[in-house]
Amino acid sequence: MLIIHGRHDGVVSYQNAAVFYAHASSLGIPAKFYTVSDGKDSHSVYTAGCFLEERKKCETLDALFWWIEKI
Repeated sequence: MLIIHGRHDGVVSYQNAAVFYAHASSLGIPAKFYTVSDGKDSHSVYTAGCFLEERKKCETLDALFWWIEKI
């Protein structure tokens, strides 16, 4: 699973996402935790807004497609 999360998410706290990732990993579930770091770390921007940009200009979108291509 791929978990994409920003430090300033107003819907789900970053700490909750980190705990979820740790728990999934402890159960042997293959997971990657990607922290949005390109200044677009609000929930609405990285869940929908990143799809309005080109992949080469959006680190979050690039991380998503990299993960899809990997699996």
